[in-house]
Amino acid sequence: MTAFRIGMDVHGRYKEPCPECGAPVQCIRYASNETNYCANCQTGGKLLADRSMSRLLKSDWPKTLTELEETAMRDTETRRNTDTLSEAPKDFPK
Repeated sequence: MTAFRIGMDVHGRYKEPCPECGAPVQCIRYASNETNYCANCQTGGKLLADRSMSRLLKSDWPKTLTELEETAMRDTETRRNTDTLSEAPKDFPK
């Protein structure tokens, strides 16, 4: 999708960089509707609550873009460590 008018620069660009600041475009869903926004430019770095996900995660829901990025980095590191642990040495008896 493309922006239909000036000011809708991030419409349809979820996870892509914002054309103004370069931060990843965020997405929230309400029933069958979806809204894309830049947390830096439009909300001062605050993440808007996606109703279903924020209810599911409750206190674990990240409040800022920085918290979201830290959580993503922590999850990536955890997956990397889990993959390393799941690989048995070649000389390990079966």
